[in-house]
Amino acid sequence: MRNLNNQFLPAIAFVLCSFLLWACKNCGCGAEKCLIVSDIHLQLDNDSTGYGKDPSLGLIQAVVKKMHDVLPEPKFIVIAGDFVGHEVQDGQKAAIIDKVAQIFHATFDKKIPIIPVFGNNDSDAGDYVKQSPAFLSAFARSWNLNGIGVDTGEFVKAGGYYATSIKGDNFPNLNFIALNSTLVSDNSHRYKGKDSLVTYKDGASMLQWLNSTLSKDSTKKSWIIYHMPPGDDTYKIVANQSKPADKRRTDTLMWSAGYTTTFDSIMAVNSSHIAFGIAGHTHRNSFLVFSNVAGAPVAYARVVSSVSPNYGNNPSFEVADFDARTCQVTGEKTYSLNIANVKTSKDIASATWTDRYSINNVGGLKLVNSTALYDFAKKNTSDTSMLDSKFIYFYNSGARSSDPNNLTLNNYPIYFQNSLFHAK
Repeated sequence: MRNLNNQFLPAIAFVLCSFLLWACKNCGCGAEKCLIVSDIHLQLDNDSTGYGKDPSLGLIQAVVKKMHDVLPEPKFIVIAGDFVGHEVQDGQKAAIIDKVAQIFHATFDKKIPIIPVFGNNDSDAGDYVKQSPAFLSAFARSWNLNGIGVDTGEFVKAGGYYATSIKGDNFPNLNFIALNSTLVSDNSHRYKGKDSLVTYKDGASMLQWLNSTLSKDSTKKSWIIYHMPPGDDTYKIVANQSKPADKRRTDTLMWSAGYTTTFDSIMAVNSSHIAFGIAGHTHRNSFLVFSNVAGAPVAYARVVSSVSPNYGNNPSFEVADFDARTCQVTGEKTYSLNIANVKTSKDIASATWTDRYSINNVGGLKLVNSTALYDFAKKNTSDTSMLDSKFIYFYNSGARSSDPNNLTLNNYPIYFQNSLFHAK
């Protein structure tokens, strides 16, 4: 009998393992992978691809191809806005966005969901200006928002924000909330300062909708995606310190102050329903931490670097691992292209990619969650000892920027101070 049992043990073990693998797959447990990218800034009439320039078509195609090479079947792709180059004229912007969408749809299987949001450059009426209904409709068509379950009529009526869950996936608890941060942006950015009295009432409506969407279904865990992060523009604040008083920028808030306060409170009150946050805009890798009224960290967002090297960073994108049950991000990897010797599109083929500069590899940061990031930021706002250079290179996606207004060993406390938000 013992020999007979031994004979069937391998078969029993195989059947049991197969069942467990099937059960795990169908219950939605285990790690999944997705792609996160921001600030593409395509400039079609530009063949320069080096630092200080928005990318050419060739560079965009190379980056998207690399994304596919690294992760050909992501569960979804998040794009945190600014598809359009800084010098593109308003009347050409819809076509630029459509071109970027074509590149993604041609590279990845059309069944892979893409979740895009508007950036401040993605408007047909000027930088930081809300989009026209026609532009909103064109955006929805380009990215096939209807295909990911978005009511495009309501999307246009609301002003360019939406929520969706991907149907047919194996993580049904994950909800995406895509905001249009143009509607809450600081007044003085708009119209190059010519009309600084405008505050979009649409911003208040969007934040009310956000609060309602987060609170109405306690079974969902949400990823909140927006282009401009709230709070201070630390780069401008640092730059002001070296300028005479009459030359200092006054538009140092990313969002209107009132909208920032409201958003902080929403994040704190609904933190149990929030699994992750994604922003872009700064062209740098960093993070935000939101605390409740008692001062305890309860949620965080990653500010991801850009594809565009316009501000001296290397073009980059993120691969994120997330737990399908909790919807929490468990790991990230930043892929960046070293363009130090790249001048035009023909040089791209010889440029090299690296995945060394990731938030998980930053010295002194053992975990990546709201508590760990809060402690890390607090330490670096009060401790004036040398910050681990790994974070500086992570911040620049591996580029060795000579710009003194970027995060450096001399000014890093203020950068970390402005990463912390406290609900009132």
